[in-house]
Amino acid sequence: MAGNVNEMKRVLALLLSVAATVAFGQESSTSIFNSVRTDIMIVAREHTGGADVLEVKVLDPNYKEAELQRQINLLGEILKSPPRALRIYRNRFGNQPSEQFLEASFGVDGLAEPGKLRLNAIAQAFASEQVQGIGVVFENRAVDATAISVFRSESIEVEGQRLPGSIGLEYRIHPLTTDTAKYDVPDAKNSRVESSVAKVEPSRGLDPSIYALIAVAAIALGALVYSFLRRGKSSFR
Repeated sequence: MAGNVNEMKRVLALLLSVAATVAFGQESSTSIFNSVRTDIMIVAREHTGGADVLEVKVLDPNYKEAELQRQINLLGEILKSPPRALRIYRNRFGNQPSEQFLEASFGVDGLAEPGKLRLNAIAQAFASEQVQGIGVVFENRAVDATAISVFRSESIEVEGQRLPGSIGLEYRIHPLTTDTAKYDVPDAKNSRVESSVAKVEPSRGLDPSIYALIAVAAIALGALVYSFLRRGKSSFR
């Protein structure tokens, strides 16, 4: 049993190391999934009571709890929904100081609604000089006609993909400025989004951002399974 636990820790450490690496492999250079590392991973799921339950994981072991709390409170202000049942704590996948990460869980309203995903609110709340890439997973969210696939402007880049097995959508957010007032990601696809869409070429292999998702989710959520490692990415069409 101890051997299995140690092996699990070794695998998770490897996955988190991959998640924090900028070099992402040999897929299309047009995708920010290949060039932007994930500093913060957010997993959002709809609670049976209607609220959105968020799990936030910060891979920088030196990230301050006060800064994460400030960002979460800011998200609540933007959504006009104060965070509920907020917990911020440190977790670890090993025994070294560098093998710990900051984690938070809370409930909030208005992040994901029918035909609307508040990606701009997430960017405005969590982007900073320390956070250059934000990963967001909406569990059990299907692709529909309103879902943004790619959005690029002078201030921010956003790209989405459908996760294998129809378990949800994953987005990568890449702010190009720390002036959050300039972020302009629409909540749903419209004519302005269409004019900003750049073609994303199909990948030729597994999207490495899945590794980051598996690593953080396996530690805290236990919901996303290792089968991702053998499945390919399905991009929005």
